[in-house]
Amino acid sequence: MGKNLSFVKYIKELSIKKYGYEHDFRAIEIFLNFQFYSYTNQVKPLLDLLNSMKNDEKLILKKALEEFAEESEKNPFTDILGDFILERKSLKDKQYKGQFFTPSDVCDLIVETSGITKEDVLNRMKDGSVYKILEPSVGSGRMLLSVAKKLKKEINIPFHKYLLTVGIDIDPLSVKMTSINTTLWGIPCIIIHGDALLPIDNKTHKIYYNLPYFSLLNHIQNLKALNILKGINKKTVSKHKTVSNKPSTSKKLKAKQGKLFVF
Repeated sequence: MGKNLSFVKYIKELSIKKYGYEHDFRAIEIFLNFQFYSYTNQVKPLLDLLNSMKNDEKLILKKALEEFAEESEKNPFTDILGDFILERKSLKDKQYKGQFFTPSDVCDLIVETSGITKEDVLNRMKDGSVYKILEPSVGSGRMLLSVAKKLKKEINIPFHKYLLTVGIDIDPLSVKMTSINTTLWGIPCIIIHGDALLPIDNKTHKIYYNLPYFSLLNHIQNLKALNILKGINKKTVSKHKTVSNKPSTSKKLKAKQGKLFVF
């Protein structure tokens, strides 16, 4: 798939310009890191990255980002990063991490048969809660995209008003891709870099929040301030805390790899 994507040629051009070689993986990392730092509000790493680039390199990166945005718009809720990145990772690295990204049509089928319903989502909203999805081996976020695609068809409400997703992966590149894919489509997401087979805590895992996640928090705070929902402190905010980075919440995020959880 990556060979037919227009943004790829600019990543190659950036690779040649900066490193003198068409397939230097560091150019891909620049492309991913710029978006990841932007979408998770990491100002210092973003500025450091930009300061390490010459003006002509920044222009090439800008073109790559513009083409990527255009390609994404043509393919809503579709992961156009995963296969492209996976093709270029070393075989040794993929074998070590056991990486295989589930095909998007299979993700769609899993979601369709998972029991996620419009009625359940609306009932949780009436109760002052948000609908929560956990993917313990998130990869590039395809399963979360499939969930969002299904809900978008059935519920004409912005995601930040009712949905919270959590993705866990041991691979930092996967964490970055999930952050990018969920942010592009306004899906509130907490992205955890770490091993899903271990308890979630701030010593073994790094936890990131994408921009739509903060829109969700603002929405919850607005509801609280307006006193629209009774008992919102108990029902919404407490459930939000189940996906925080406090060690006391770690048991609530224990999961088995390869499964999608509604919680």
